[in-house]
Amino acid sequence: MPTDCHIHFLPPELLMPEIGSKVGPSISYSQGEQYLVYQKGNPLDSVVRDFSRLEVVKSQSHQIGIDRLVLSPWVAMLPLDEDPPLAAEICRRHNLAMATEVSKSQDVVGLAAIPMQDPELAISVLREALDMGLKGAEITPSCQGVFIGDPSLNDFWKEIQLLRTTVAVHPSTRGLDMAVFSQRYLWNSLANPVETALAASQLVLNGQMERYLGLKILLAHGGGALISVMGRIEHSHKVRKEVFEALAHPPSWSFQKFYYDTITHDPQLLESLVEKVGSSQVVLGTDHPFDMGEYQGQVSQIRSTFSVEDAELILDGNAQKLFW
Repeated sequence: MPTDCHIHFLPPELLMPEIGSKVGPSISYSQGEQYLVYQKGNPLDSVVRDFSRLEVVKSQSHQIGIDRLVLSPWVAMLPLDEDPPLAAEICRRHNLAMATEVSKSQDVVGLAAIPMQDPELAISVLREALDMGLKGAEITPSCQGVFIGDPSLNDFWKEIQLLRTTVAVHPSTRGLDMAVFSQRYLWNSLANPVETALAASQLVLNGQMERYLGLKILLAHGGGALISVMGRIEHSHKVRKEVFEALAHPPSWSFQKFYYDTITHDPQLLESLVEKVGSSQVVLGTDHPFDMGEYQGQVSQIRSTFSVEDAELILDGNAQKLFW
C-alpha cells in the first residue's frame, strides 16, 4: 500500500479566516474542479491539484496508485513572520483543523505546524498536537534568520528526540533572500533545494545528528541539493581541522541518519540517493498539489528500479516506521 509522505493539505476550516490582521487563503471552483487559489489576495498558479477537500485529494492519489497519505501544512500557512504568541495561536488553529480532518480516515495522518520563533513554545504546541493525534511536525530550514542547526536550538532537538516523533523539513526560500531568485522560478527550482541542503549540512556539521541519535528528520525533495555536495563535505572533514574536530564521525555517517523523499525529478539521482543512504532512509513523496510535484509513474518506476524488498521499504515500510 504505497504511502505519500509529502503531500500538502489546507484544512477547509482555514479558508478565509481572520488570523491577526491578515486574510487567509481562498479557493475558487469551476464545475466542482479546483480553479484558482488566492493567497493574501494574489492568485497562485502553481497549484495543479486539489488540496483542501480530503476525499478529492484521496481520489487523486488513488488514481496514481497511492493508498495512504501523510498530510503536511502548506508552507505558506506557517507563521514565520509573527511574534511567538500569535504564531502559536495560528499553529494551534491549524493543528486542530488538521487533526479534525485526518480523524475521518484510517489511511491518512497529519503533521503539525509549530512556532519556531520560540523553540520552547514550539515544543509545547507540538505536544498538544501529538495529543490530538498528529504524527509529527513540519518546519522550515530557518525562521527569522536562525537556521535549524544553530546551537541555540540544541534543547529543541533534545526534546524532539525524547518525543520520538518525526520532523519534516520543507524549504520556504526565506533563508535565501536574494533578488536573483525572483527570476525564472529560481526561488523554487534552485533556492528551495539549496536551502534544504544548507539546513541539513548545518545539522550534521554542528553535531546534532550525532548528539541526538533518536532524531527522525525527513528532508523534502530528496534532500534538495544535498546529494550533490555530500562528497565535498566529506572531503572537508579530511582536510579541515574546524570540521573534523567538531565531529565523532565523518559527515557521511550523519547523512545516513536523515530520511529523504523521492522527489528528485531524475531517476538516476534517486538511484544514487538510495545507494548513498540506503533504502531504509527513503520514502515516497509527490509534493501534491504543486506544479513541481512528481505524480504519474513514480510507483511503477520504483518497483521496476529497485529490488522487491527495497521498493516495499521506499513505498510503504519506512513510512509506517515514521508515522504510524
